[in-house]
Amino acid sequence: MNQKTINQAITHLNKDLKLKKIIDKHNKPIFKKNNDYYNSLSKSIIYQQLSGRVANITIKIKLINYDYYSHYKTLNKKLI
Repeated sequence: MNQKTINQAITHLNKDLKLKKIIDKHNKPIFKKNNDYYNSLSKSIIYQQLSGRVANITIKIKLINYDYYSHYKTLNKKLI
């Protein structure tokens, strides 16, 4: 990724005032060229798999909590 592309991205993201505050607090990112394609591909696949698993766990936790609370509300109504 070249510096021109990074500057264009930062200019675009700075349009959002919340992001602008964050961007202004940090230095511009420095990307190093990596010719180790196997390692890069492996990292990408692993990170993608991990993020998918985390998303599934988060969804399951929300569903479990929703089921628990909806069941609790049902029991609570019966007791009243």
